[in-house]
Amino acid sequence: MDVDVYLSRLRLERGEPNSSLLRGLQEAHLLAVPFENRMCARATATGGIRLFGDRFVAYEGGSRVEREIGDPKEVERLLLERFGVDARAGHPRRTSP
Repeated sequence: MDVDVYLSRLRLERGEPNSSLLRGLQEAHLLAVPFENRMCARATATGGIRLFGDRFVAYEGGSRVEREIGDPKEVERLLLERFGVDARAGHPRRTSP
C-alpha cells in the first residue's frame, strides 16, 4: 500500500503520528471508505454508542438497542449529532457532540 496515495485520497498530509493526526485519519477514513466499512464508537454518560457498518447500537443504562441504518443521509446525521463528525462538507471535521 502506498501511504502517500492513501493520505492524499483522504486529503491528509503525512506528519508525526500524534493523537490529532490519528483522529483526523480515523475520521477521514470513516467517510472515504465504502459504507459497509464504517466504524465509530464513543462513551456516553450512561453507556456508549457505536456505528458499525449498517448498524447503530446504543448502550444506555444497562440496556442495548440496535437498529439498521440504510440511508447514507441518516449516517451523516448520526455522525454529526451523536459522534461530533461533520461529514457534509466533503472533508470531515470534529465538532462537539
